Amino acid sequence: MIDIFNCHITDILPRVLTKDYEVIALSDTLSVVLKRYFEIMKHCMIIADIDSLNENILDERAVELNIPYYDSNMNLTTKKTLVKQAISLYKKAGTISAVADVVNYALGSGEVIEWFKFKGTPGTFKISTTADIDIKSINILQNIISRVKNVSSTLILIERGNKINGNIFVGLGVVIANKTVIGG
Repeated sequence: MIDIFNCHITDILPRVLTKDYEVIALSDTLSVVLKRYFEIMKHCMIIADIDSLNENILDERAVELNIPYYDSNMNLTTKKTLVKQAISLYKKAGTISAVADVVNYALGSGEVIEWFKFKGTPGTFKISTTADIDIKSINILQNIISRVKNVSSTLILIERGNKINGNIFVGLGVVIANKTVIGG
């Protein structure tokens, strides 16, 4: 198999032509040009090859994508993950799936409940979670959701509950007795 990044034209030509000095010179020249081209292309692959981007380009890409939860002080692995998630999130923008992804990323867990599941007004939805949330988290979540939700949808409520793992015991007793009233 021929490696396209390190090949020469003479690798695919018939043997008769590979002995000609002009063909060999042309092959070497094209090889140098293609290597430069592929090197430049590596820096242009800002969507398909995020793992090979350096930190400065990742920071610029985050600004370009307008990622609200991105911080330039994060480690390189986290930055790459956030940029990848933002690209896939924007591909699904306007869907309930995009909102659910944001909720799970920002809160760790949660459920998006659409209006018809809780008999709300059409076009509304609420979020139910068991995660610990504060005002700052809610503001960040609302900001991110406003960028990926359907324009006509409205977030009306973020509810927080607790899951209790344990046993519930229910007791039931029945007393059957005859009642006798004396003197009365």
